[in-house]
Amino acid sequence: MHAMSDRHGLHVVTPEENETAALRAAALARFEARYRHNPESRRTMRGALDRVAQTFTGGRQDARTFAWELLADEALTEEVWGTAERSYSRNTAVRDASALRVMLECCERVGLLTYEEYRHARSFDTRGVGKVREPAGTFLTPDDVVRIVRACLQGPGTELTRIRDAALVLTMAGCGARRLEIGGVRLQDAHLSDARLWLGHTKGGRPRDAYLHPTAVDALTRWITARGPEPGPLFVPLSRSRPLFDRGALSDHQMWKVLTERARQAGLGRVTPHDMRRFLISNLLETVDVTLLARVVGHKRPSTTAQYDRRPAAKQRDAVATLSLPMIDLTARS
Repeated sequence: MHAMSDRHGLHVVTPEENETAALRAAALARFEARYRHNPESRRTMRGALDRVAQTFTGGRQDARTFAWELLADEALTEEVWGTAERSYSRNTAVRDASALRVMLECCERVGLLTYEEYRHARSFDTRGVGKVREPAGTFLTPDDVVRIVRACLQGPGTELTRIRDAALVLTMAGCGARRLEIGGVRLQDAHLSDARLWLGHTKGGRPRDAYLHPTAVDALTRWITARGPEPGPLFVPLSRSRPLFDRGALSDHQMWKVLTERARQAGLGRVTPHDMRRFLISNLLETVDVTLLARVVGHKRPSTTAQYDRRPAAKQRDAVATLSLPMIDLTARS
């Protein structure tokens, strides 16, 4: 197809180009609809698709403007994927590959690619891709969490702020729920007599109970007494003297800010909300079967839970040392 220009040298969009642009938009809409039941997954996968397009084009294009139909050329697909997979960690590269394959399928479904073009385009190899990097996150000990809670209770802010921040930190550490999940908890979802929170909004889209450590129950009881019985989100922004119920739930960013600031006041390095989830998993793996623990934290597969283990190497060495294997005189000849 040849581009057309008017007498002033400006590009004139042809009907064929209009049709192709409409099909691209339809494919992207179909891609996003695939994740409509999970806003977090939709953001993640759309971000992965944007990253593929931006990495290959040097930031000039994104998922909306990239000409996905060009990937009917199998060699070009390999080049696009190769550019992306050389730039990121293995986990990121595998996620980007998944997003790219879903987008190719959506292009085939709307007619932007034929089935044969789609079949060839999606055949790129993902074995051994990506850079091997150190595991993300910080290993926190129980003493570290105690230091953060003390910073909440003794640090800057009003008494109301201190009570809320301590309850928030202990909820993160004491049940392992994600920020998204905690933000969706409403007052009526807190069943403290049963030591549980009902998580109506979860990453996987499957509501579940999150069970609380007794210390987290105590902290939440104190916070709810200070918060008052007003219906609405469990954790809300505060003025100097009262909860701001009209502002809705404490946002993801506000939760992140509370934790990172309190950790800094406690003299710790960079600590994120997901480190609190890692804290619960890493410490419970000492005593709890990984299959049960996966159910506790809402993972589909125990293998995902195992990846959160941030116990130091000394713990691994000590674990091996507990094996019932007698000492043997290796110098004996008979």
